[in-house]
Amino acid sequence: MTPPPMFHNAGGATPAQVLAMLDSGAIAVRYRYVVSIVLVTLEFESSPFLLRDSDSRYAWSIPYVVLSLLLGWWGLPWGPFQTVRSVWSNLHGGEDVTEEAVSALETWLATQPMTMPAR
Repeated sequence: MTPPPMFHNAGGATPAQVLAMLDSGAIAVRYRYVVSIVLVTLEFESSPFLLRDSDSRYAWSIPYVVLSLLLGWWGLPWGPFQTVRSVWSNLHGGEDVTEEAVSALETWLATQPMTMPAR
């Protein structure tokens, strides 16, 4: 059985609670970061962050921007290009993956066995 999709800063909410939050206006955002080692440049994506109205998309991107700026430039020839692309994406609020997250949660919840409430 596959585990449910994981979200940063979901506060221990169950998958059903996360889905309810997404349905009521929260968004899921993913950030990119780049790590380079001489000729090898690797680009990664964070797990989605569950952001409510009071959360800043930009504040959550800062660690990923710093990581890319420190470790992304060094791979030639693609390190500088991928670093700039990653930093640009993060400084513009990351990638909104709300629809993908809702779909993954609905699929996961649909595969779970129904349990009877205790009497």
